[in-house]
Amino acid sequence: FYTTLRHYPDEPQTEKAEPTKRKSYLFSDDGSLYLTQREADCIYFLVQGKTIKETAEELLLSPRTVEFYLKRIKDKFNEPSKKKLLTLLQSSPYFHGFYQTLDAEFNG
Repeated sequence: FYTTLRHYPDEPQTEKAEPTKRKSYLFSDDGSLYLTQREADCIYFLVQGKTIKETAEELLLSPRTVEFYLKRIKDKFNEPSKKKLLTLLQSSPYFHGFYQTLDAEFNG
């Protein structure tokens, strides 16, 4: 059973919404290391000591999604350990501004 989509000329056409640009957070001067908005959101809660499950609940994501983002971040920074990754990010000269920006977004 197949259906065809029909266009009726009398119906108003809706315009497609422009995709919103998501922020990215640089962690290097040359721009080669960065976090996407969603990756940054995950890191924000993980550096506070929240578990993957708690982070997922805060962001209304599944724990597997948070694990996916964490793996992407580990790959970007070439650091297989979550604990070492968080230490590496926190020791970055970019971290303080990054954290303040996210803290303002989440806590208004």
